Amino acid sequence: MNPISAMRSRLTLEAPVDVADDTGGVSRTYIAQASLWGEIMPASGTDRFVGERMEESITHAIRLRFQPGMTAAMRLRLGARVFFIHGVEDIGERHRFVLCQCEEIKP
Repeated sequence: MNPISAMRSRLTLEAPVDVADDTGGVSRTYIAQASLWGEIMPASGTDRFVGERMEESITHAIRLRFQPGMTAAMRLRLGARVFFIHGVEDIGERHRFVLCQCEEIKP
């Protein structure tokens, strides 16, 4: 495992909030929950067509200090970059560090 000094990216953990609109629908927004230091480790990347436009999907493993209540419904933000969490693993089940499997989509 990499040393704690490798965790040099300041990420914002955001939780989803569904808000009702005037037409009876719902829109999803995200609210900041915590600011965490993390290590971003790129894993793979692919290009794909979505809605007749090309976008790039990059997967990352992101190591963070343990945050109670963190789920795959949340996301991480680093400035304008957004990382959608697909899985959260409590490393060694010791509640010290987590490893998040994330996807970053670039238009």
